[in-house]
Amino acid sequence: MTKLTLDGKELGCSALPTLILGKHFQNTRRSLWDEQFKASKGVEQLPKKETYAMARGNILEPAIAQLAMYNFRTLSDAKMEQWIPKEAFRKPEVKLGASIDYILQVEDGVLPITYEDTTIDYFGNVIHEIKSDKNHQGFPHLEWILQVQGQMFCSDVHQAIISVFDQTMNTKHYPVLYDPQIVEDIIKAVNEFWDKIQEGVNYDEDDSSINDNTESVDLTTMLNKTNHNLDELCTNYNQVTKEINAQKKTQSEIKGKIVSVMNHLSVKRGSTNQFNIVSEDITKHKKKMVDTGETYQSHSFKIKERKSDEQINTDN
Repeated sequence: MTKLTLDGKELGCSALPTLILGKHFQNTRRSLWDEQFKASKGVEQLPKKETYAMARGNILEPAIAQLAMYNFRTLSDAKMEQWIPKEAFRKPEVKLGASIDYILQVEDGVLPITYEDTTIDYFGNVIHEIKSDKNHQGFPHLEWILQVQGQMFCSDVHQAIISVFDQTMNTKHYPVLYDPQIVEDIIKAVNEFWDKIQEGVNYDEDDSSINDNTESVDLTTMLNKTNHNLDELCTNYNQVTKEINAQKKTQSEIKGKIVSVMNHLSVKRGSTNQFNIVSEDITKHKKKMVDTGETYQSHSFKIKERKSDEQINTDN
């Protein structure tokens, strides 16, 4: 969407993931500071080159918003419409502004949005944030939550829905409510940022961030913050993975038998009473992977069962 905030005078909520987490895609706190410091001094800067991901999001945004409205109307008979704000929502005392994709209005009923085991009934004005994600994992990214929390703070609209168009060509919806603790952290970080701009002091080169933290964390001390049993979830995941691998092995064995029969009959294409079968060798061009120098966001996920002390002693 069109950026409505003013560089050098206020920070946009889309910059909050970089500011809070220290790094977001290619952006860092230091590059964010440098950009805003120059703007505050009136230094003219070249416009940022639009990436494919940015173009994809801007082009798809209106269509995703319409698909979301279609889904909303299947969930509720309430009167609903959405509009695009033409001006930024601002908190001048913090120097923070928000360019909001859509404001959704729900009247004469409620719009229920469910995520996991929680359903939020929406009524009145709702921030509607639109995202497209080609590698979606079925949950809202922390970066999105931070951006939307900033938007809720700036607009005083304390409820939001994040609609995500994913790689399956489906649109998922995540409810987000105003979190005073997160907003307090945002205000603190933004105030510190503008203090550094005023002092002319950038962030340290080795400024750490959540994104760069590769140390393993003891989750047993943190699970009281969630309703999920991670051990149970990981056990279920491993079990399903084993079943899938077993099915793949069985599938491969059956395929081998079919190929063997087709080869024995010297037939490449044939039909049975129920199936058309193709089993032939084909020639394909080899494709060479070339590093373009560009980066993109991916997701690394691994689960390995830990051995107990008793198992370790037995192995030794």
